[in-house]
Parts: sequence; C-alpha cells; structure tokens
Amino acid sequence: MSPPRQPSGKPRQKSKSKPKSDRSQHVEFRPRQHVRGTEAKPKAPSARPIILGEHDGIVVVDKPAGIVTADKDPNRDSVLAHVKRWLKNTRPDARVWVVHRLDKDASGLVLFATTPDTYAWLKEDLRAHRVEREYTAVVHGVPDWQGEHTLADQLLDGPELRKVLVAPPHQTHGGRNAVTHARMIARGKGRAMVALRLETGRRHQLRVQLAHAGHAIMGDRLYGPEPSAADKKSKNHRLCLHASKLTLHHPQTGQKLVFEAPPPPRFFTLVGEKAPEESIEKPKEAGPKPQQSTAQGWNHVAAWYDKLVGEGHSDHHSAVIVPGALRLLDLQEGEQLLDVACGEGVLARAAAQLGVRVSGVDASAKLIESAQNRAGKNERYTAGDARQLEALGLDREFDAASCIMALMNIDTIEAVLRGVAGLLKPDGRFIAVVLHPAFRAPGQTGWEWDETAGERGTTGRTPRREQRQYRRVDGYLTPYAHPIVMNPGAAARGRKPITTVTHHRPVQAYAAALSRCGFVIEAIEEWPSQRTSEPGPRADEENRARREIPLFLAWRARLSSHD
Repeated sequence: MSPPRQPSGKPRQKSKSKPKSDRSQHVEFRPRQHVRGTEAKPKAPSARPIILGEHDGIVVVDKPAGIVTADKDPNRDSVLAHVKRWLKNTRPDARVWVVHRLDKDASGLVLFATTPDTYAWLKEDLRAHRVEREYTAVVHGVPDWQGEHTLADQLLDGPELRKVLVAPPHQTHGGRNAVTHARMIARGKGRAMVALRLETGRRHQLRVQLAHAGHAIMGDRLYGPEPSAADKKSKNHRLCLHASKLTLHHPQTGQKLVFEAPPPPRFFTLVGEKAPEESIEKPKEAGPKPQQSTAQGWNHVAAWYDKLVGEGHSDHHSAVIVPGALRLLDLQEGEQLLDVACGEGVLARAAAQLGVRVSGVDASAKLIESAQNRAGKNERYTAGDARQLEALGLDREFDAASCIMALMNIDTIEAVLRGVAGLLKPDGRFIAVVLHPAFRAPGQTGWEWDETAGERGTTGRTPRREQRQYRRVDGYLTPYAHPIVMNPGAAARGRKPITTVTHHRPVQAYAAALSRCGFVIEAIEEWPSQRTSEPGPRADEENRARREIPLFLAWRARLSSHD
C-alpha cells in the first residue's frame, strides 16, 4: 500500500480544550488473546501478534519473533495482515499504514496508523526523534559499563547491502551517525541483559553497534558468533532483542502515550534471573569501572587550532563568541565555571580574569598542555573525554558550565549534557555556542547571488538590477556527519588537509537532549559575523547578508528544579 500524501497542515483538534503539557497516559494492555480472523496460507509462527488496541488512529501491536512487520505479498503472513483482519471485524473499509518496523527475528511493540493524517504526523515525529523507543536485549559477555553508557558510531552499508558496517575511525564519507544509550539490567552466566534507548534509528543499529562493542546480541546469526549445533536445533534459539517501550504524543490531542511490553521470560533465565510476572524491574546500577575512553578529540589539529584561537587569530572568537558567551554566563566573582571541550582555554582565561575559578576539560592532551602553559592562578585544566565527565574526578559544585563551538564536533551530545548536569549546583546554568544549524549546515548550505531581485534604478535607458545575496539551504532536519577541511586554502595549494568532523543536528535535537537531561532553556541568541568585505561593487550587499543571516546559535539553560 502506497503511503498517503503529506497533509498540508496540522489535523483538526477533536476538542477545543488544550491538554496540559504534563498530562500523560500510561496505556494498559489488553489480555493476551489471539487475533481473530482467517488464517494466512503459509505456516504461521507458534506465537501470534497481540494487538493492544486502537487509540484514535493509532494501533499498537506486540509482535512475536519470527514474523515480518509487513510483506508486499498479501498471501504471506505478517503483522500488518493480522491488523487488517482485526479491523475488518468492525470496520471493513479501514486502511492501515505501517509507521515503523522491527526485524523479523526481533519482538516487541510496533506502531500502525489508521488515518493518513495520523500516519504523516507519526512518521515526522519518528524522523525527528520525538517518538522514544526503548529495547531490551541479552548480550554475550558482561559489558564494562557503569550507569548509562553511550554507543556512538558511523554506520555504512556493507558490499551486499545485507549487513551494516561500522566505519573505521576518521572515515565519515557516506556514514550515518548512530547513537544508542545503554544500561545494564542484570548479569549472570557470562551474559548480560541490557536496556537500550535509541537516539537515532538506523537499520540494524542496535545489532551492529553491540556487536562492534564486543557484546553481540544472543541469537544474532548475522552479527554474532556462529551458533552451536544445540542452539541451531533449539526451538528457543532466537534473536534476544525486544522492543519493550514506546513513548509518543498523540497527533491530535498532544497527549503523551506510553506503551510497554515486558520481554519474554527466557531473557531473564539466560542471565540466571527469575522473570517478573508482568514487567521488568527497574534497572539496577552495575558495578564495574567505567570504560576507558579512547577519544582523541582535536589532538591531530591541536597545533593549527592553537595558532588560530589561542594566539588571537580568530576574529570570530574575539569579536563575537567570547563576549557573547560571557554575557550569557553572567559570571560573578568567586563562582566556579566548568568549560567543557575548552580547547586551549580562550574562554576560560577570559572568565578567570573576572575572578572566577575555572576548570577546563578537553580530550586533546596537546590543547590542554597549551592551555596549562598560559594558565593563571584561577585556572586548572584536565585532559579527558567530555562524554565521560563523571569519570574525571571533578568537583560537583559548579555554578555554571559552558561548551563553545564543540557540541557539533561530538558524536553524541546527551552523554555530555548528562555529565554537565551531574556536576552543576541546583539551578546551575549551562551555555553553549554552535554553528547555526539552520543556515550553516556543512555541505547543505551556501552563499548564492540573485541578480534579478528587482530594479533599483536606471542608467540612461538601461535598467540596473539589484544584486541580492542569499543563503541557500538544501537540507536541515536530517542529522548527519560531515568532514570539514580546516585549511582549504593551504590544501588547495598541495598542503596536507587538516580535517575534523562536524555533526549536524536540527535545533529541536539540541532542545530535546537538554530537556531529557533536566535542563530548561531560558535564553536563545543568534549571532551574525562581524566581518566586513573589502570595498567593491558587492561589498554593501555582502555586508547586509552577513548581518541578516546568523553564523552562530547560542543558548542558556538551567537545571530544572522539578523532577
């Protein structure tokens, strides 16, 4: 069935009353009953899909392992076919759209829509990561994680498009950013049961990332080890991956809906645990030491960056970024500032001159060494991964934190924000500056000229056209990673290119990550460049466009006082 056209506007509200923003509904399950309807012609799996119910255009199904979500052949068994037969009992003309899918060998919650507007809205929410998906898996070995651990990789299609590969370090061309947040639930028998939350949704993301981390999912014949002869004969040998929770907002009412489905009892027995009767117990903190980071940050471009920023050659930093950041921080003498991804310490030094005690952290040992060489009495610097701030032994009483022009160079921002939140005082403030995602997305935006914008006057009988410079935007909402050559002029002359990676995210991705980590945004600013063009026929227009279209996006957020 082909998807419907995207609606031109928001569907009508069914009720004039607007729901409260914190109003939510935890959707209860129906009793586990078989779906009514005729049997599919091929042999069906031993377990059948369990339809949890329809909620104003949304159908949620608990899918068993061994059945596909949808199949182009209507004669083959699928979850979609079961949903159609279920709806046919009461609504013979009902149509159904597949919102998202699960691998055939995985189990758990799957979304369907019964109206085109609901389908379009849910697909957009899914693409924008406003639908939260959580999974439970049993993996080989016991991961060395503590608390929530973040897996961040660049994924590539394999040569036969059957498998997905993890790109080697520093290779980003054609890669798709994949981020998963993992937490240990239980361990035993040399295995672990883990809870997994998707930040991105790539094909085979959980399977390939866990396998790459050395903990393939039990029963994964594509990415895991070769199963034993006993496993091959066992009826219970299946992919131990289960979609256990879906959180979304209804397209019409805005109401928060939470669906949960406990994993199969076998997941618990595989790790030596007794399965709860109805649901999973709350995750237990694991005890091993945190995994040591191998992040190098900007070590490979440290000398170039130190010369650009540390020696005052970056007019963007001196004229725009540092003054704007200090204004947003509103630092008072005697306060403590945590500068995350501090580089060679350009903001930290400026803050220290105000009588503020500053702690700077950066993954590049070379940049930290440069910062230490310039440090005053109120500055201290530590080499460490910004994604693992809790492992660096820092104070937990910072009044404020900052991250300047670095979040877009970090593959997963939620781990950074979670670490910052854990080190700030109650009501502590956090400011950040990034390249403006809407206008400065690398590879998707650029300056162009419209030379037919309108007549500005005449010279004799020949009309003179006004030339307009504008910013072309070819893409925005889809996150991606893009390599940046930091010395394009020198590279064009044959010098070795100095390359870093920028991770583009829409503004809503930053806002959602801040909210999930307990922050409330209280100020947003957009800063243009302060540069001016050399005198010439286009200088005035270039300066006008440069002032109108911002180069940087900055915000200040505070830790929320509410749970």
